[in-house]
Amino acid sequence: MESTRAPKTEQVTRKKKGKTETVEKTGTQAETPNQGAPSTKKKKSPTTQQRSEEATGVNAKKSMPSFMYPELHEKIISLLGNDLEGLKFHEKDTNQGLRNKYQTNIMGKFKCPSKTCPKWGWSSNIVAIVIRSYPGNKYNAVIFNQRCKACNALGVFKVDEDSYAERVVYRLRVWADIPVPRPPYSGKATDPHETEFCEGCKRGVCQRSSGYRYGYLY
Repeated sequence: MESTRAPKTEQVTRKKKGKTETVEKTGTQAETPNQGAPSTKKKKSPTTQQRSEEATGVNAKKSMPSFMYPELHEKIISLLGNDLEGLKFHEKDTNQGLRNKYQTNIMGKFKCPSKTCPKWGWSSNIVAIVIRSYPGNKYNAVIFNQRCKACNALGVFKVDEDSYAERVVYRLRVWADIPVPRPPYSGKATDPHETEFCEGCKRGVCQRSSGYRYGYLY
């Protein structure tokens, strides 16, 4: 035969108009919070960097000196077609054990992460990139950031996917001795490269730091 427990009770003493009353309070009654009271928690406003990244888009990279795009590996594979089957992206940014290394430039857009900076953003056709190959049919490409001319903050970068993929695919085919037509040069002089704002120049891996000003080297 099952036994049933009586709800737990406790005696509560309260005063009312000079009289003392003792009442029983059962343990089954739960106190309900005051739902009408406003929440005291404050919502965190997004940081300046988060606002910049959201505004720049999905491809935005944080304000760092350099970064890689393993998420564009599938685009590289697609452009290669049947060339270099089994190609893999090397996740480590290192020169250790590499087979080949080449520095060139790609295109991209930048936005200044500073909320108080008068310069909203800029685009560049001379974004430094280093392409490398490793044993085991691996490769990677490291892109170097630029700084805002107005406040010297590292930019939030959005890569031009086509220029990135074309440069990487061309170089991988050259290293694999796959016949590929040489891209045309513009033959047109460009403005002097401002090395003080280029992270690639600071690392000695930007073509323009050597004074080259004509066309583009693939």
